Formats: sequence, C-alpha cells, structure tokens
Amino acid sequence: MLEGEPDPIEVRNLKDQLEASEWSHIFVRDTKRKELWSNIVCIRVYPVVDELPGDEIWLIIRIDDGDEPVKYQFSECPT
Repeated sequence: MLEGEPDPIEVRNLKDQLEASEWSHIFVRDTKRKELWSNIVCIRVYPVVDELPGDEIWLIIRIDDGDEPVKYQFSECPT
C-alpha cells in the first residue's frame, strides 16, 4: 500500500456503494423455464496485486432477478 493512497475496497462491499443509476437491467438469455434478466454494472477497477494497485480492468457485477447469488467477474477487455 502506498502512503496517501485510499485503502482497497472489497468487491462485495463495493456493490453496496454504487448508485442505482449505475446499474442496468438487461435481458441476458432465454432459459428452459423463463427469460433471464439481470441487474448489471461494469466499472473500471485496479485489483490489488502484491499489495499494490494492478493494471486497470473491468469488474462486472451481476445480480439475476430472483434469489440468485451476486456474481462477480473481471474482464481484460479494452475500454
């Protein structure tokens, strides 16, 4: 950790700090039982690597409609 830099935020805590306007409700796909709709947010983050900020990447947070668990994934797609 570099002096003067903000402390890292755990991904599971970051989702609670996002504004409702940052989320998109989108159709993902058809399933055998119904259509799958999800609330998704994609933001640029710097994951911690060896206690230092790593390269900037995408963090994708997805919450499917219903009682599904929150899903998190990183992507190295360009901006």
